[in-house]
Parts: sequence; structure tokens; C-alpha cells
Amino acid sequence: EPVGKDVLSLRIRAASGEDLPEWAAGAHVDLLLPGVGARQYSLCGRADERAVYRVAVLREPAGSGGSAYVHERLRAGDAVQLRGPRNTFGLQPASGYRFVAGGIGITAILPMVREAEARGDDWTLVYLARSTQGHAFRDELDDLPRERVTLVNTAETGRPPIESVVGTYREGSMLYACGPAGLLEAISASSWPADAIHFERFEPDR
Repeated sequence: EPVGKDVLSLRIRAASGEDLPEWAAGAHVDLLLPGVGARQYSLCGRADERAVYRVAVLREPAGSGGSAYVHERLRAGDAVQLRGPRNTFGLQPASGYRFVAGGIGITAILPMVREAEARGDDWTLVYLARSTQGHAFRDELDDLPRERVTLVNTAETGRPPIESVVGTYREGSMLYACGPAGLLEAISASSWPADAIHFERFEPDR
């Protein structure tokens, strides 16, 4: 189903009907696509829904690999091989969280936001996209406390100064970010200490 401009959400179930392996916020899986190979996607559903995994795939105009296959060839009911889940981006204990997502990077961040909200943690999210329609999962974001979520349309406002994106560091807090390389590089150069920053880097479709 479409969940944003050029973004499709896939729900994946085990062919056997059994529950899928457990996972936690920050995990990803590989889809092994025929004629394409392995493509990595963050799990963006709810971790307590063991019957289904959900991933979301951006249609890249110049893409000739995973995104093209998913958007042009994959259909409901098709079988795909899946590997994982694996997690190198897990949510660590902290006194507060700043989440930053750029574009399709929201897929890795959304389960973290849900977990932080469910636990009653102190958290805020800044989500940058190139258009209002580029903010995927708007319905789900609208269910979160509005005062904690900032949506930025960079086509209208330009990219804001990185210090306003990352906010003020407070002792014991952590920043989790996923998005384009330029955004992550800017965050690395921000005033936050390096050991308080966690990135999920994704490779462009090839």
C-alpha cells in the first residue's frame, strides 16, 4: 500500500502461517529479490505483531534494482525469500532521545519513536522531507503527541540549520538518526558528542 510519495509499504507473512522471529526497534531484514539479489530494508511495523513484518520501499527514479522490482513487479501474494532480522541500531537506555529522520529514513526511526512513547520516555522527532507528500506514514505520525513531532518540508523552508535539527544536548541523552549521507554528515559535525549519536546508514538502490 502507498504510505507516501513514491513509497510503498509491504506486509510480509510466513508462507507456513507461523509467527515470524522476534525483533526490536532498529532491526532490518534482507529481501532476496529474483534477478536483483539482497536488498536491506528496516522493519517499520510493530514489534508485537509477530504474524507480519512490514517494510517500506522508496521508488528511486534512477533505480534499477530493489526499488524498481518492488514498485513495478512485486504483487500481493507473491513469494519472496527473506533473511534476518538483524539489529545493529538498537535503542539503548538514555535519559531522553532526539530522533532525526530524512526521507525514507523514517522507516528505521518510527519503531523507536513508538517504543519510546510506549515506555513514557522523554523524546522528540524531527522528520525532514522534500515535500509534504514526502513525509511517509503521516497517519501514524498524527497519532503521536503533536508537540513531540516536527515535520520539515525542505522544499518550502530549505534545510534548517543543523543545530535546530539536532536540538540541545543534555547529559545522558542520545540522538538516533537515519537519512541521506549529507544529513548524517552534518549531524556528525554538530555540537552533540560523538558517543551520544547513533546512525543507521542505508545504501542507495543500485
